[in-house]
Amino acid sequence: AALAGGGVLRASRTLRANLLTAVGRRTGHAPLDLDVVAGKVVDRRDGRTVGTVADLAAACVAAEGERARLDVSEVFDSEETGWAEATHCCWVEVDPELGTVAVDRYLVVADSGRIINPAIADGQLRGGAVQGIGTVLQERSGYGPDGAQLSRDLTEYLLPTTRTAPAIDVVHLESRRAGDVPFRGLGEGGAVLAPSAVVGAVEDALAHLGVRLTERHLPPWRVLDLLAAHRIPTPVPEYR
Repeated sequence: AALAGGGVLRASRTLRANLLTAVGRRTGHAPLDLDVVAGKVVDRRDGRTVGTVADLAAACVAAEGERARLDVSEVFDSEETGWAEATHCCWVEVDPELGTVAVDRYLVVADSGRIINPAIADGQLRGGAVQGIGTVLQERSGYGPDGAQLSRDLTEYLLPTTRTAPAIDVVHLESRRAGDVPFRGLGEGGAVLAPSAVVGAVEDALAHLGVRLTERHLPPWRVLDLLAAHRIPTPVPEYR
């Protein structure tokens, strides 16, 4: 939406302005007095139809040729709309006997500029967060000493499912964006922020043991290794 939509939006606006300028020259209207509504060019002042977009565009091109300039090209750069802006908060519970990590609650606060479709925006945020959670707690594409991939199919490569994904609360912010494209991307925020949120929550849960995490793949066996390495030995009583 941010990149392809930005390019299409900008080109469409330029094309619309060129069309109204060409129609104005042909009909004697000032371009600012004209508008495009439901496939027709209308006079803003009284709402009267000047003609259909198709007919007027064909007439202008036939009469003026290149001067009508109804074939436009525009460029839209990602730096103009900005990167995804969001905050992810994660609450986890670690089972010290099994090494499993349960995500008890997950919250996303995201600023997407103007939201185009609320349902799609929610899906982008939740889907990205689940993907990020999966990279920490489940997914891993490993290779053996011979270079063969260890996860050969989905029976050996653990993907998040509706049974493992947590409920994700979403809060939308809609800040005003500078420039002529009012929205920014959403999906990349989950893949970037979710792993950090999950790893940070696990580290916080194990902080009392002195665990410091410098990795992001935390399956149960790795959590058990960390617990074993930092667990304080239980003193063995002496008998005399």
